[in-house]
Order: sequence, then structure tokens, then C-alpha cells
Amino acid sequence: MAGTTVFKGADALSIENGCFKAVITVRGAKLISLIDKQSGRELMLQIAGESLIQGTYDSDYNAVDVCGFDEMFPTIDVCYSEQYPWEGIKLPDHGEVWSLDWDTEAVGERIDASVYGVRFPYKLSKSMYFNDDGALHCDYRLENLSAFDMDFVWAAHAMFAMERGSHIILPAGNTDATLTFSHAGLLGSGFGEKFKLETYFDVTAADSETAADSGTCKINFDLKDDKYMEKFYLNGTVGQGICGISYDSDGSAYKMTFPAEQVPYLGVLVSRGLHIGECVILEPCSAAFDRPDRAKAFNCSSSVNAHSVYEWYLEISRL
Repeated sequence: MAGTTVFKGADALSIENGCFKAVITVRGAKLISLIDKQSGRELMLQIAGESLIQGTYDSDYNAVDVCGFDEMFPTIDVCYSEQYPWEGIKLPDHGEVWSLDWDTEAVGERIDASVYGVRFPYKLSKSMYFNDDGALHCDYRLENLSAFDMDFVWAAHAMFAMERGSHIILPAGNTDATLTFSHAGLLGSGFGEKFKLETYFDVTAADSETAADSGTCKINFDLKDDKYMEKFYLNGTVGQGICGISYDSDGSAYKMTFPAEQVPYLGVLVSRGLHIGECVILEPCSAAFDRPDRAKAFNCSSSVNAHSVYEWYLEISRL
């Protein structure tokens, strides 16, 4: 059953099955914790401390506790709308919805949450539950409440806790990538630089028959420096909506699955030794390159028509 709870002083809801326990905060409908009940492993990056520092609207995302799985919408990077009739309106850092309190409700064995836009006319809703296969399933629904088409970026900002020897699972068949930023310069000098994953990572076939059947490969999380934060996107659209992580220490692996038609792009950020700690951020997304104007410029954008609906889903499960 789903129910209300408190997580580090923050109002939250929880839901669990035989495999996982999930905790979702009211602020941002953030998946703050996802524990594998069999191993006790916490999958989401956590921040030390007894109180959860949460953001307020239009605040600096990196000035609060950066952890868990936030919803990024309608942008990731700060930018200003270029689209009529919203020209010049600021899109906040990491979007609007991560810092807003959502209307949340525990309904039987699911959690329903929704939020309205502040500077843009939309309603974003999500419904989370465990399906018959034991996966944490989330249905999303975006409603455009205006008489104008609206460009947007939705991205899962899923911060998975990593450790030395762990790996990142990616769709097989495409090892071409584009850099968005590099703190240490390990993957290139700056935005737009293209590279092959093989240049910097060991790209290997999936270990298990299950992973092989799903069409995945894996790359190493460990890079040559002790401090790095590098982000890239796989070039083009994903052939299959799948990504994940694996841990060599206990052989466990987890995947996120999503519909490649509605969520066709995948961003990856790897971090060690800096303010967000040791993690990989997996970002299945509707549009690439972190902001709607840039996505449109590179022909990898997403839009919801006037008075229309855009729907998709995301699942997290064992692999």
C-alpha cells in the first residue's frame, strides 16, 4: 500500500512491493529513495545530514541537496523562451517543477501527483505504482492548457549512486556521442564536440542473457581522474528505450525503460569527487541538449500542440 511518510524532515509518500521501497517527496515529486529490499542497496544518490535541504521556485539547483531523481521540465539549463507568445520569459534553473510542491495523493497501491506551470500554461501529472513484473512504473501526462504549441524538454534526472568498478548500461548499436560540458576536460573541450565512446570508455557487450536480449552494452564508470564531471548525449535517437547501471561488487544490475518514440534521446553525466559526489545521472529525455531553444537549433526538440496532451512512461527494475 501507498501512504504518507516523512523523509529527513520533508513531507513525502512511500510505496513498496516485494522488490523495492520507493519514497517520493511532495516538493518536486522527487524519487528521493529507491531501496532494493533484497540486498538493502540504496540506488539513489543520498546526501549526508539529518535534514533534506529543498529548493524554492527559481532557485539555484546546485545550492540545495542534489540527490535522488528529479523531474526536469520544461528545461534543464536556464534560458529564455524564444517561442511566441512567451518570448523573453525566463525558464528557471533545472526547470519549474523540481522546486514546486505537487498535489500528491496515495490511492490504494499507487501515488498520484500533479503540478501546474508558473510561467507557462501546462499541467504535468505522474502516477507511480509497481506493475505485475515488480517494476516501479510511472505514467506521465503533459497537458498544454494554452492555444499555442509549446516546446519543452522533459528529462529524468535520475542520480544513481555509483562505486568503483560499476558500469553504465546503454542501448547497443550507437557509440557516437556529443559533449555538453566537461569539468576536467576528459571527454573534450566544450559543448558540441563529437566523439566515439570507445575513445574514452571501455565499451563491452552486456553480461547477462537478459541484457543481451534487450540490446544493451555497457561502459565503465571509472575514468582516469579522481575528480570529474562530464556530460554527453548519444547522437541521434535511441533505437531502444533502455539504460541502467550495474555493480561489480555484488553483480546486481538495474534498468530504466521508456518509449523511444516519445522519449527518443539519452543524456549521461558521470561525476566523481565534486559537489554531487560519486554518481551517474541517466537522463532519458524528450529533447536533447538541456534546453528547448538549443534542441530546436539541433533538430532534436519536442513540442506539445495547443490544447493537446503528450504522454509517456518510465520504469525502473532489476536487470
